[in-house]
Amino acid sequence: MKVIKYLLLSIASLGFLSCQRDDMSITKKDKYDVSIKEARDLAGLVTQGSLKLSKQASGKAGESKERTVKEVIAYPNDRSPAFYIINYVDNGGFILLAADKRSVPVIASSAHGNFIFNDKTSPELISWVDATVEYIENIEKYKTNRAVNSSNVNPLWDGPCPDGVFRGIDPEFGINTVCEMEPCNYPDQEILPKINSKWGQGVGYNDQLAYMGCVYYSNGKPPVGCVATAMGQVMKYYGYPSQYNWSGMPLTFPTSETAKLMKHIGDAVDMDWQCSGSGANTQDDVASAFKNNFGYSSAKYMNFSPEKMFSELAAGRVVIMRGGENVNGTYANGHAWVVEGAKRTWTCDWDWETGQVIGAYSNMYGYMNWGWNSVDNGYYQTEHLINSNGTFNYKTGMVYDIRP
Repeated sequence: MKVIKYLLLSIASLGFLSCQRDDMSITKKDKYDVSIKEARDLAGLVTQGSLKLSKQASGKAGESKERTVKEVIAYPNDRSPAFYIINYVDNGGFILLAADKRSVPVIASSAHGNFIFNDKTSPELISWVDATVEYIENIEKYKTNRAVNSSNVNPLWDGPCPDGVFRGIDPEFGINTVCEMEPCNYPDQEILPKINSKWGQGVGYNDQLAYMGCVYYSNGKPPVGCVATAMGQVMKYYGYPSQYNWSGMPLTFPTSETAKLMKHIGDAVDMDWQCSGSGANTQDDVASAFKNNFGYSSAKYMNFSPEKMFSELAAGRVVIMRGGENVNGTYANGHAWVVEGAKRTWTCDWDWETGQVIGAYSNMYGYMNWGWNSVDNGYYQTEHLINSNGTFNYKTGMVYDIRP
């Protein structure tokens, strides 16, 4: 797994890359840059309503309270950030806003908590951020395939949206539709998070593992592993098999019952217990463990598909996702987590002369439960996770059709 140092190295390398661009290319890119002032203005618009991703997204009572911007942080913190971290006061949520107008504006969001980097940031989230930076930078790298007419871009980003909602682009038509002229006829869809558990891997969850002198955990035992945490949360959601005391496993803290389940799952998937991180093979062992060890009638594995993820969630099931880093063509530093909710938002693209809709496309967001005691859980855009050149998006897969 990665450590914070890798994040710092990534920031430094991005700085060197930006220095290598000639003045002409920098000037050309500048017209697509989102300034920190623009980011603040857009963040303020969101405070007028809920942290919804589109005009048709759910505006339930209790979600539409006014939100005050706490801070806007550029990342990486140099002349050309890839995105902005917008945190709201009183842990009122966060938004990750792309700093390139050719990208879908909202990369990730949550109505609760703040997005914070510190010495406790999980290596998996750092990897996701690295992949996101690469995704946005590739828009400029392959700009010949993503041309955008600046006459369509600048008026939209410079002026406020009439309803406080901003949109993304359609790469097929090359038109940035940050604001809609009229409501899109395609209804946005939201599947609320299902399991709502906030389990982790450390002390309490690992109490039934053998002592290994692990200095990062007060009981000296290794972490239970991301696979065990993901499977355990899914099994808690279903409350199956019946021989476990599910009522004795709270959603927000570990008990002896939770620790027993984690140990049993680890044994079932042949977990490699290590102080630096316990691992198992999601592709080969998770689905078979559900069926052969815990009596589930169905569990399957496939390459990750946003559409399949959405259909599974719509059917009332949750999925376990995995992804890793491409190290010289080899899958490494993998992680497994639960996707327990989703949002699909639609963008209608307009002919700005006639006012007619000329096309539409959807953006898919999955509610990622990372398995780190709820840290950084929220809606994350799934499309760029499929790019095999990233660090957290290599050989992404999913365990689906999980049925007791």
